Amino acid sequence: MKLNKAIRLKKMVWEGILGRRKITNHLTSSLCNLERLFLDKGRIEAFRTLLSYSNSKKHASKILKHRALMDI
Repeated sequence: MKLNKAIRLKKMVWEGILGRRKITNHLTSSLCNLERLFLDKGRIEAFRTLLSYSNSKKHASKILKHRALMDI
């Protein structure tokens, strides 16, 4: 009787450990996915900022060259 109780108790402890492991694995994978999402959004935003800066620089240079041409 005591042997069966000890075995059941060991099984319950083992199931509890496995259950906590599943929760921990799920949490870490969720955090990893969230980090990847924010990194991708940051990279996309940085690329858009550089592209916008490049376009505005080209536009400003074009306007200044045209003004210089008209001043001559």
